[in-house]
Amino acid sequence: MTESAEIQQMKITLKTVMKRKKLKYEDLAKALDCSVTTIKRILNKDDLSLRRLGQILEWLGISFQELVTLAEDTSRDTYTTYSEEQSQFLFDNLEHACILDDLQCGITAEEIADRFNLSKKSMQKYLLDLDKMNLIEYHPGGRVKLLARGSFRMRRGTKFLKKISENALRVASQLSLHGIDGHFSPRVYRMYITKIRMRQKSFEKLKEDVLQLFLRYQSLSNMEHATESSKNLIPVFFQYVVAHYDAAEDIYELPRNFD
Repeated sequence: MTESAEIQQMKITLKTVMKRKKLKYEDLAKALDCSVTTIKRILNKDDLSLRRLGQILEWLGISFQELVTLAEDTSRDTYTTYSEEQSQFLFDNLEHACILDDLQCGITAEEIADRFNLSKKSMQKYLLDLDKMNLIEYHPGGRVKLLARGSFRMRRGTKFLKKISENALRVASQLSLHGIDGHFSPRVYRMYITKIRMRQKSFEKLKEDVLQLFLRYQSLSNMEHATESSKNLIPVFFQYVVAHYDAAEDIYELPRNFD
């Protein structure tokens, strides 16, 4: 099972709220009628079920939306940057980068293996390789833990970032060409391209509005990752470019079996 970074952030936020209210694990254990050991597992190691989350929120006297807001506030400037070594590894091994990306989206190792028809041995090798690079923790029994608080960011100027950006632009171009031809499939709902003239002040407002739209749906995505089964979520390619007019396959290689 993979525990998403959003769930981990919620656990951190719950513990932060408890600390602010000067509440201890013993207090929560008594409220939930369970042992302190169980509480420690729930808030540190075990998966946090919706039922348990609801009980804890009721005990703390806060709503789920308040928890999400607090979690966003505490993680807004929290991110993990790939090291030079990690960036080089992902550049050299785009199949591993594909699997890591899925794990960060809350998809389980079992679901990834099924998606790419990977054998148990091959999937284990991918996970062990990612573990060696300190990108995940792979535990006996197939449990995977993400090591990032917040989200991963790539260092500017690295070959990995350049490669991913080039591939993303190629995918965007392909989608745009389909849109121009009018061949919208259920996977590509709409595509808009326009050239407009406006004042610099309006241009700055446009950039801010688009950014806020992106952040709003990114926040919604984080919340749904934390509360929904990955089976109920669909992957969405969301890319926007706002620039002065004169400024200016798949992203990863698909994993394969080793045996």
